[in-house]
Amino acid sequence: MSSALTCLFCALRRAFSLGTRLCRALLFCGLGLGAALVAKAESVVVFNEVHYHPTEGDVAGEFIELINQNATDINLSGWRIDGGVQFQFPPKTILAGGQTLVIASQPAQVAAKAGLAHVFGPWTGNLSNGGERLELLAQNDRRMDVVAYSDAPPWPVGADGSGFTLVKRAAN
Repeated sequence: MSSALTCLFCALRRAFSLGTRLCRALLFCGLGLGAALVAKAESVVVFNEVHYHPTEGDVAGEFIELINQNATDINLSGWRIDGGVQFQFPPKTILAGGQTLVIASQPAQVAAKAGLAHVFGPWTGNLSNGGERLELLAQNDRRMDVVAYSDAPPWPVGADGSGFTLVKRAAN
């Protein structure tokens, strides 16, 4: 292996072993890979499903589902959802690796309809039927994920009042 390649390999290995986001970001930007990383979520816990416009007469109402895309449990204590709705997770809220959790405007009704043991909520506010931006914020106000949805093309019309939900197609 050439000395330049060895040097680059050592720098990459040191950057990842340091575990600092800044060091990795600087290194990747120097390699021209920064733009690809900036667009990704900051967290492994992300928005997975949004039911923003239930059918008329649906007593369960609106809900949001989060997913932990990692195998490691994540402590969501103090994290919050901001946008059209506001909700803060209570202390000792742990989302197990690979699992989902649901937050709803009417948690008891959603739990009964979906057969879930626990649904978080209620939140304040409501999801706009026309679309909006939702943010998942950590306890230190760091933005962990963002979703902006709409009822206009190219968004699927099935989620706009016909009982279907918006569901994420890919991990990021």
